[in-house]
Amino acid sequence: MQRNHPFTLIELLVTIAIIAILAGLFLPALNSAREKAYEISCKNNLQNLGIAVQGYVDAYDGWLIPQTSIAVEKNGWQEKDTWFFQLSQFGAKYSKERSQPSVFRCPSEKRTITTGWRQVHYGINLFVSGWYRDSETGDQNRIRRLSSIHPTSTVPFMGDSYRELNRINNIYNFSFLHGGQDSRQDADLEYNTPNPPLGYPGSANLLFLDGHVQGVRCSAMMRGNDSFKFLRDYVGYESGVYRF
Repeated sequence: MQRNHPFTLIELLVTIAIIAILAGLFLPALNSAREKAYEISCKNNLQNLGIAVQGYVDAYDGWLIPQTSIAVEKNGWQEKDTWFFQLSQFGAKYSKERSQPSVFRCPSEKRTITTGWRQVHYGINLFVSGWYRDSETGDQNRIRRLSSIHPTSTVPFMGDSYRELNRINNIYNFSFLHGGQDSRQDADLEYNTPNPPLGYPGSANLLFLDGHVQGVRCSAMMRGNDSFKFLRDYVGYESGVYRF
């Protein structure tokens, strides 16, 4: 009869080593699968935002939602006058609390800062949406009808961003989180950041005006030396009204 005996120290060390090797082999695959799931969840968020945008367009006689409503001139910068709060009235779940569901939160965003409006991880293309500012009459102040813009399949409307004001002025304002972490600590600058992410391996998920969502790398957005053209290269860029 075979007698049971405890593990020897050598057997225990060999077992631990085998477990460590297996963990080293499988952990990258698990991390990759998790990040892929995050990317898919982010794209689903943007698709839901696209549905809410269409609901807004239908409710407001074809006008696209502006980055801020006309009330911002009277009330100052209040959350209720922002595009993301307005879209929450059209079925896009929004919450400041991380424990509550929100389609405005990208699961790949590792930072947990929630001051200001940083709980919203997406930005809106200011060259398309426009905003209401009586004090300004520049290109970014135009409000447009969706029907005035084409081809909608190539016009980015929203995308990954960690700018506190949740708007995109420049391709460097996108956050390139998917497939490689964006290491910049502050992309809240108006235009070029000190460390342009052209060589970053990650991509930003973008919602285009026709409703489709895709990941795009920063280098693919650049048009020669022009980091703005990707955002405003469409028929209808010169159309629209400054304010009602």
